[in-house]
Amino acid sequence: MPAHLDAAELHHGSHRRLLRDEKLPWGKPFARLDAIMVPTVRPVDSLRHVMQVGRLIDCPVVVFCSGSASAASAHQMAEELGAAVLAIDVHRPLASTLPRFATDQLLRANGFGSDSDLSLKRNLGLALARGSSWRRVLFLDDDIAVEDPMQLHHAAGLVDHYRAVGLENHGFEDNSVVCHAYRQAHGKQESFIGGGAMIVDASQTTSFNPNIYNEDWFFLLGDGTPILVARAGAMSQRIFDPFADPERARREELGDTLAEGLF
Repeated sequence: MPAHLDAAELHHGSHRRLLRDEKLPWGKPFARLDAIMVPTVRPVDSLRHVMQVGRLIDCPVVVFCSGSASAASAHQMAEELGAAVLAIDVHRPLASTLPRFATDQLLRANGFGSDSDLSLKRNLGLALARGSSWRRVLFLDDDIAVEDPMQLHHAAGLVDHYRAVGLENHGFEDNSVVCHAYRQAHGKQESFIGGGAMIVDASQTTSFNPNIYNEDWFFLLGDGTPILVARAGAMSQRIFDPFADPERARREELGDTLAEGLF
């Protein structure tokens, strides 16, 4: 990079201007959350917290399993905890029940295809919500802790006015490898809302999650611009090492560049 060029001219460490911070409407009647959608590849114990959250707020939990997770083990844990859980093993025949997106085919044809099934699981969640007449659904990753489960019902009503409502992260920053590196180089780097803890009204969107890093950001853009999203409530992201896998930055690069540029 030329000596006269400031990194801040090339990298925007914040998209805060696209967010509206909302206070939860405590003390007022609230719209209930209809379901919690959880994609997972980890062993079943990673689901314990979200099942406890679902039980506490009387909300069904839908688990999309692959990798080290299985529907059978998830159902067993749900019985032990007394939680209402629908667990689904996600495999290729199931994937074929969804439309093939031209976006995904274009990426794969040009060498940018991904073997991740995260976008597939989130799309299945949207399809299930629409088919079940569930309006307000929370997409929650299995490495997220919800500090006060009752806040979820209060936050759910906010999607009547926003494309999505994300919980504010009070834990470890959830960014790409490049953004973590920028922060470590003393750049001012914030985090945005994301699909790891985001409530959407499934009946009011025709968008989908493309199979590329930052699929949740592209989902937010899919209904057209300008986007109107809010941040409310609180959650905590579990600590992870963003530099543990040298291949991670390569897998993220195209989606990171496109999404950051568009935002």
